[in-house]
Amino acid sequence: MTPSGGDPLDRAQELLSRGWAEAARELVETSGGFRGKQAWRSSNLVGKSFVVREDPDTAARWFARAEEALPAAPPAGAALGIGMNRAMVEVQRGHYDLALRGMGALEPLLVASPDALVAQYWINLAVCQLNLNYFPPALGSLERAEQHLAGDGGPMARAVSVNRGIVLAETDRLDAARSLFVPALADAHDADRLRVLVELARLEFRAGNVTAGMDWVTQAVRHFWTSWIAFHGVELGYVCEVAAMLARHLGAYELSRRLAERALIRYGQASLWREWRGLSTRMEEWGRTSEVRSRPGSAAEVDALGEFLTLIDFMAAQDLVEPGASLISDLRIQTVEAMGATGATGSLEPMGHGGTGTRLGEDIPLDGFVWVSRLSDVGLGAMEPGVASQPDRSPAAWARFTKHPELSLKLLRDMDLSGDVRAAILDHHELWNGQGFPAGKSGPAVHLWARWYRVADVFARALSRGLSHSAAVAEVDGARRAGMLDPACTERFRIGVGSLLDGHLIETF
Repeated sequence: MTPSGGDPLDRAQELLSRGWAEAARELVETSGGFRGKQAWRSSNLVGKSFVVREDPDTAARWFARAEEALPAAPPAGAALGIGMNRAMVEVQRGHYDLALRGMGALEPLLVASPDALVAQYWINLAVCQLNLNYFPPALGSLERAEQHLAGDGGPMARAVSVNRGIVLAETDRLDAARSLFVPALADAHDADRLRVLVELARLEFRAGNVTAGMDWVTQAVRHFWTSWIAFHGVELGYVCEVAAMLARHLGAYELSRRLAERALIRYGQASLWREWRGLSTRMEEWGRTSEVRSRPGSAAEVDALGEFLTLIDFMAAQDLVEPGASLISDLRIQTVEAMGATGATGSLEPMGHGGTGTRLGEDIPLDGFVWVSRLSDVGLGAMEPGVASQPDRSPAAWARFTKHPELSLKLLRDMDLSGDVRAAILDHHELWNGQGFPAGKSGPAVHLWARWYRVADVFARALSRGLSHSAAVAEVDGARRAGMLDPACTERFRIGVGSLLDGHLIETF
């Protein structure tokens, strides 16, 4: 834990670096930092909190406000940092030309900026150049970034390696790219790890090393299901693309096309046009030839990819019925991971990095909970939208709504899910006081994973409605006082999540 006290803006930055966007924003807003010399820094932090939640339009407004609040003689690097944030918001919007022009206008500020910020500038510039297929300039930018890096490695050194590997792979220097990706994988976390796995799979397929490519795809799919990387982000597009390549090599052409289409949809929604164009071109090549460089796939291998496609379609259907469902799922997973990182006394327990076998106290594996969080409401996708959005509009609508946990299990009946996952899905609306559904179970009769789920779901849904961190915590406490939640689970929540604004920061990754 990080002790209480200290600069609230430093604490907000620490919260933000661990994905607690609402907590960081609330800490900034209550610190009084919008007045006086720190107004620019406060606005900049709030802008970054909206970047974390993938709201680039709101982020851009806060970065503009930060720029306006800069004093006449700003701290070294302040103008460069805010300017980079504004430019990278354009990357998030898919406006790569605007981002590149914005970055170019900042170059005169490098002279008076700290080395770490200068290194970040060249990395960000390389990202803009990569997205426009300007590979030689991107390589040059990464070399300049390296000149300003500290010698102890760290996240920026990994970013240089991964992006250089992408440039080398795109220019068919596959062995050199591989020599950068493999070491970077050892230190990567969550979404970064997934991206490296995907790039390794792409590289091996391009090199004709199908067996190695298949191994990397398998690891990428497993990592997707065992961590709380954002399902609502672009990560799923990356996984679908390499899964499509694997299906192609296994001779499952129709399955390959359908997986590639899912990737194209994700890339288009995220304005990742370089990835979109690359995959689109590859699909055209697939349409001109049926030749593959490998054996036909076994039934088990093809079935596994088909199951993956079915599951992501189920999850996508939830977003259609309930906008924001994927974000709520990701917030639940993040919350439960923090709850599991501390015992009832506040002591840390080993966590790992979200891989198979990670335990969340009381014998709850994180990967098992990921399945529950992402698949619990698939039954809503088979109901008319009015029932899902307004279940209390009539007694008949409510009666249908209360059947959706059972319907979820029916839709998932052919999936290879554990007994605990199925039991938790069935119980995810059961309450400690017995007033839930579908069976009205109470107390310990409710599956343990479902009890953790209920606490996290109250919190996640409160955040998704725009409530502050404290207000969302208060909703959990209100549900506890009403007898709806397991007291032991809410105590874990209080320590791991509720106390974040008191200065206690649980290390979850």
